[in-house]
Parts: sequence; structure tokens; C-alpha cells
Amino acid sequence: MNGSKLTREEYCSKYLEVAYQNCLSMLNRNDLAEINSFYQIQTLNYYEGKIENIEELREKITEAYNTLKDPRKRKEYEFEIFGIFCREYPEDEVADKKFKERAIWLLEEDEK
Repeated sequence: MNGSKLTREEYCSKYLEVAYQNCLSMLNRNDLAEINSFYQIQTLNYYEGKIENIEELREKITEAYNTLKDPRKRKEYEFEIFGIFCREYPEDEVADKKFKERAIWLLEEDEK
């Protein structure tokens, strides 16, 4: 980062986008049964009039649920959020994509 202050739009896009696991209150949990039950409860409890952006919230929860229940999507998400061994990816977008693909491939090979 260059040390300058972020604009409101940059701040919103960079920091206020709710991470999937935050959206589901499932940070650092890997229990699919727990995720399934939480998803069902949360989508039933969000009803019109209580939350201003109900449709947007439902979409985020559904997207989060679909990401967390799919092992490949979940791995990709965790690499995107946490990086391999909690390190940042390279700055270069192309290198970042190749690095992520290689890391996922290595993990899949380890599971075989």
C-alpha cells in the first residue's frame, strides 16, 4: 500500500465486502453439518421488514453456503482469503492465479 488514505469507494469494496465465513458466522469451522443447519436457520429467520437489504443478504448467504459445501470451491475460497500458509499471494495477477492453481493441485495430490 502506498500510505495514502483510501477513498470511500475503495474502502467499501476492499474492506466491507462480507467474507463468506463471516456472513455465515462460521469462521474457522469445517463441520458441514453445522454449516447446513446454520444455513437453514438463517435463511428462515431473515424475513421482509426486519432487514433493509434482505435480498442481498439472502444472496450472500446462499453464495456462502454453496461455496462452503463444495470442497473445491471452499479450497479456492480459503486460498483467496488466507493464502497458502497465511502468506499473501504475489502482486502480479497472472502469477497469483498460477500460484493459487498450483497450490490447489498440490493439496489435491496430497489427499490422494
